[in-house]
Amino acid sequence: MQNHNILIVDDDLITQRLYEAYLKDPTFRVLKALSGKECFQQVHANPVSLIILDIGIPDMNGYEIAAQLKLSVETSEIPIIFITGNTDSSFEAGKGYELGAVDFLTKPVDAKTLRRKTTALVKTYEKHKMALTELEGAKKTNRELEERLKAIFSVYPRVIFILDKSGVITDCSARAERLFVLTKSEIAGRQFMTFLSEQCRAEFPGALGKAFSSGSRQEFTCAFARNSGSDIPARAFISVNGQIALCEIGPEQPS
Repeated sequence: MQNHNILIVDDDLITQRLYEAYLKDPTFRVLKALSGKECFQQVHANPVSLIILDIGIPDMNGYEIAAQLKLSVETSEIPIIFITGNTDSSFEAGKGYELGAVDFLTKPVDAKTLRRKTTALVKTYEKHKMALTELEGAKKTNRELEERLKAIFSVYPRVIFILDKSGVITDCSARAERLFVLTKSEIAGRQFMTFLSEQCRAEFPGALGKAFSSGSRQEFTCAFARNSGSDIPARAFISVNGQIALCEIGPEQPS
C-alpha cells in the first residue's frame, strides 16, 4: 500500500494534531512543520503529495512560503490548501490562487471537508506525476531511438525513410540521399508520396494507415520518380514503432 506524505504547516501544535487526527488514514503519512524553514526542510527531505498551509506563520507568511515553493522545480507542482482565520477571505483566496493554491479553507476547518479535499487532490497529483514520468520515459525512448537510427542510417545499405502518421518524412538514410541526389534536410518535411510516381501514389495512404491501425508490416509495389524523369520500380515495406513508421525499400530496388 502506497503512503502519501501530507505536510501540515502551522505554528500551533494543537492545530497540527487536530488536522493529523482528521487525516487519520493508512494511505496518509502526516508530516509537520512549525515554520517556513521547517516546511522547506520537509519538502526537500520527503516526496510530499500535498501541503496544508496556514497563512499566519510567524517567520514568513503562507504566501511567502508558497512563492518560494513555486521557484523550485522539485516543489513547484505540489498542490497547496491554504488555511486562513479570516472569514472575509475573498482577497486572500485570490492572492493564494495566484501563487498556485488549489483550494482555500477558513477556520474552523471541517474534518470531513479537509479529508475529502485531501483525498481528491492527492489522487490528482499522483496521476499528474505518473503522466509526467511516462512522458519523460517516452521522450527518453524517442531520443535513444533517434540516436540509434542516426548511427544506422549513416552506414545502412538500403533506402529507409522515417514517416509520421500523415506520411511526412522526418528522417532518411544516407542511401536515400544518394538515390534522389538530395540532402537529408531537403528530403525531411516532405510528403513521402511526392517521391512516388503518379501511378503509385494512390496505394500508399492505405498501406500507411493499415500499418498504424493494425501494427502489422505492410508491403506494396511502388515506383520512385527521379528528377531525371526516369521511374525506379521498387517494393516498400512499412513497419510501425509507436508514433513513427519505418519505410524500407526492398533489396530488389536498383542502386
